[in-house]
Amino acid sequence: PWLPSRWLARPAVTVRDRTSTLAEPVTIELEPGTDGYVARGTFRVRQTALGMRPLSVALGTVRVADEIEIAFRVTVRAP
Repeated sequence: PWLPSRWLARPAVTVRDRTSTLAEPVTIELEPGTDGYVARGTFRVRQTALGMRPLSVALGTVRVADEIEIAFRVTVRAP
C-alpha cells in the first residue's frame, strides 16, 4: 500500500431523519487494485454530534463511549 495520508472529510450523515455535516480528520491508504484503486480509511466521530445519545444501562453503571470509529473501503474503477 501507499503511505497513509491525512485529509479533512466533510460528510453529510443522516441518522433518524436528522442530517449533520461533519468536518473530521481522515486517514486514507490508497493502493492499486486489479480493477482500479482501493482506498481504505477511518475517522472518529462523537455520537452526540449525530444527534444520538450514547447507550447507558443499569442506572448508568454501564456506558458506551461517545466517540466511535467509522471504517470504510472504496474501490475506484476506470471507465
